[in-house]
Amino acid sequence: VSDASIANADQDGIEVFISTTAGVYLGLPSNNMLVSGDQMGFGYQTGSVDLIYLNSSAPSSTIDLKVVVIPPAVMKQHPNTNWNNWSEVNSLMNEQKVKSN
Repeated sequence: VSDASIANADQDGIEVFISTTAGVYLGLPSNNMLVSGDQMGFGYQTGSVDLIYLNSSAPSSTIDLKVVVIPPAVMKQHPNTNWNNWSEVNSLMNEQKVKSN
């Protein structure tokens, strides 16, 4: 997945969230998400995110993904944030948008 907002993979924080149920997002990596024994994860580099699905066949379910690029300054300001929790990350990033406007 091309993502130009990843300006520096060595500094930006990247989190990926997946949903198979409307409105319920879980942080990756994850096991047993779609079928028993599957594994989902991601890797990234400057400019792109690679999504990884390990199973004997491709997923048959529709999935929604959210990729969040977290600036290093935000991560330092909020060291106690659970970056795998969509609710916390979404709330914090929305708060940062308000502060920066």
